[in-house]
Amino acid sequence: MANKVITAANVLQSSTAQVIRGIAGQTITQGQVVYSYVSGSTQLIGLAQANASTPQTPVGIAVNSAVAGQPIDYVNADPAFTPGYVTNVGETTYLSETPGALCPYADLTTGDQPVVCLLGTGSATAILSIIAALVKK
Repeated sequence: MANKVITAANVLQSSTAQVIRGIAGQTITQGQVVYSYVSGSTQLIGLAQANASTPQTPVGIAVNSAVAGQPIDYVNADPAFTPGYVTNVGETTYLSETPGALCPYADLTTGDQPVVCLLGTGSATAILSIIAALVKK
């Protein structure tokens, strides 16, 4: 298995999505998994990863692209999210070791923090709900 290949232009929130705006701390592409952190006295949004030395619990998935210092919108909950890749009903997708990416559970390795991001509900939709394990794999 491998990271999900996301078509950024196909990443869409539903009309009932919870959308939050932040400031990008790095370049972020639509469809990438993001987390919130403080740099100096500024709250920023960066790319989350499952094997970071400091836990990076995601806050959502970006629904626009931005470079450092620009506004970034992300969805942190959505019952009918379009993730930009083909999903299967019941398929659970996790935060990857690759910054901002999604993967199946089988791709996580020892020491990774398992974080459920999406649960497939159809071929193009999923429930977006971030559920972070408090233990490492």
